[in-house]
Amino acid sequence: MTLEKVIEEVTLVANCEPSLQSHGRWLLDRLSETRSWVVEGQPLQVGWSLFTPVRVGARIWVHEPDFECDPERNTRNEISVSVGILAQQIEVVRRAGVTPRDVYFADVMEVQQGALEATDAVLERFETANRGHSGWIAKPRGDDSGELRRIPVFELLRRRREWLQVLCLPPGYMAVFRRSDIEAILDRDDNDVWHQGIET
Repeated sequence: MTLEKVIEEVTLVANCEPSLQSHGRWLLDRLSETRSWVVEGQPLQVGWSLFTPVRVGARIWVHEPDFECDPERNTRNEISVSVGILAQQIEVVRRAGVTPRDVYFADVMEVQQGALEATDAVLERFETANRGHSGWIAKPRGDDSGELRRIPVFELLRRRREWLQVLCLPPGYMAVFRRSDIEAILDRDDNDVWHQGIET
């Protein structure tokens, strides 16, 4: 579906899936408040993604990175992937009761050999001063023996999409996955904040 928001002499326009309508409208509200985006045409990072204005007459179309074709260079006339993941990330940090620490789609993360294929996995975030590094390390559950390699965060869309929802957790936190489900989120003191206040 196509969303529109009129601001002064221009109209912001975005294509998104109907199920993401409320999140899409939230994004348009956010972008409309940013002068550098509306007037100067500068791309703006919101959460994990980057939104680029493409002006056609009196309409400004909102583009997201083309995650299927060189997302650091190319954009597409859609916002569904970006706002869909962003909505999941917001829900995770809300339920965990933490202040989010953004991750950027082009940041890198460390992945231990076998983690992307593992049924169960553990993701842990460390503090890092390295620009462009997310601080995240992913390992197969119960296995610390494999070599680490770096991948861009956006590669998870293709390999382990469910991991993206936890990547705004702050350093010191760990997410435990059982298949595609979050089994636990542990804070710095190993408290499970994912199930706090939930009756079992």
